[in-house]
Parts: sequence; structure tokens; C-alpha cells
Amino acid sequence: MATTVTNLGIIFDQEILFNDQINQPCRTSFFFFRNLFKIRLLATPTSRTNSYGDRTFSVCAPKLWNCLPNHVRNVGTLPLFKKNLKTYLF
Repeated sequence: MATTVTNLGIIFDQEILFNDQINQPCRTSFFFFRNLFKIRLLATPTSRTNSYGDRTFSVCAPKLWNCLPNHVRNVGTLPLFKKNLKTYLF
């Protein structure tokens, strides 16, 4: 019983490593969402007002992202994305 800890009636074994059990699903889901993000465009929410609602970040950001060409959106690193975005805009 020295290697276990009882907390609220649940026995936790200190020898079990949760890092591998947590990191692998997180890594898999990250790559799944990253690939899905590359394939599909972002959904643009509708706003109730055209004058103020269309200028909110939640409406404007997906529209701007979807307008970018694929070679700008699908880069692997942030510095390369910034470089391609600056080249595209200017």
C-alpha cells in the first residue's frame, strides 16, 4: 500500500505513467485537426447587423483566412507564414 495513494475512495498507482497515455492521443488529434484545417476552409458565422456585426473578429477573421491563397495558408512554421503573408499583401 506504500506505492499507492487513496483519494476519495480511488486508488492511484504511482508506477503507472500517464504521460504516454495522454501524449499519444493529443499528438494524434493535433495532426488530425491540422490536416483537417489544411483541407477545409473556416466556417464564417453570420451576423445580425451589417454595419457592426461584419466587422467583428469572429466574422472578419475567417473571411480573411479563406481569401488567402493555399501557398500562404499551408506553410509549416510561423516565420515562414509571416514572410509569405507579407509577400502576398505587399
